Amino acid sequence: MVLPVPSEMTAAVGGILTAAQWNSNVRDGINFLSNRPIFVGRQATAQSIPNNAFTPVTMDTSMVDDYGGHSTSVNSNRYTAVVPGWYDVLAAINYVTNTTGRRLALLKVNNSNAAIPYAQVEVALNTANGTCVLAFGKTFLNVGDYVNVSAFQSSGAALLLGSQTALIVQWAHA
Repeated sequence: MVLPVPSEMTAAVGGILTAAQWNSNVRDGINFLSNRPIFVGRQATAQSIPNNAFTPVTMDTSMVDDYGGHSTSVNSNRYTAVVPGWYDVLAAINYVTNTTGRRLALLKVNNSNAAIPYAQVEVALNTANGTCVLAFGKTFLNVGDYVNVSAFQSSGAALLLGSQTALIVQWAHA
């Protein structure tokens, strides 16, 4: 169910609130805020990330996608905004155990060369249990804009992502 971002009416002195105005300005606003767009996707099938290249990460399982902004079969590496506004974006990239190189995650809008501000993250390797890189950002999306996360590693060879790789996108405000 796709609900539009509600707009507020301006009250006039002596005006009487009709049922239609109540529904469109109060009820619909509460319904929208109770059902904000949210996407939670994860990677069930391990993806191979080549050495020294930022690679968009696919999310082949949609756990929640109440506005239909993600497809597991077409462009499964992105969430596309159905409602305009500011979105909170969180990615967890889980690299399998390896003792060499760097591990990064990069959040992007419309696959641009620039990251969402402050949303390129590098962490130190965890040589015993694999390495998880968390990236968080807030960005404005128009209808049709999309966000995705890219993974980067420099182990010297291709490296698989682990099963806890995920992308979470939620509408925050207009």
